[in-house]
Amino acid sequence: MNLRAKTASVLGAAAIATASLVAMPGTAHAAYPKCDSAKNITTADGTFRQPYYTGTGSRNCVMGSGYTSPGVVVLQVVLNDCYARDLVVDGV
Repeated sequence: MNLRAKTASVLGAAAIATASLVAMPGTAHAAYPKCDSAKNITTADGTFRQPYYTGTGSRNCVMGSGYTSPGVVVLQVVLNDCYARDLVVDGV
C-alpha cells in the first residue's frame, strides 16, 4: 500500500470514527478529546502528518463541525489530495 493510500486509510477511519462519535450523546463524545494539533508519523512507506491531542499525545481524538486546529488542516489536505476534493485549507 503506498503512502497516499495509507494516509487516506488512516484519516478515513478517523473521519468515520469521528462522525459516529459526534452523532452520539454527549457522554460518549466526551470520552475523547478534541484533536488540537498534528505530528509527523514515519512508516516504511514514508512520513505523513496525523492529527493528535497534545494533552496526552494520543491519536485517539475527534474532529467535528466547527473545530479549528492544525489537525483539521491535515485532514483537509488529505481529502484534497487523495479524494480530489476542492476544500479550502483553512483549518476550520
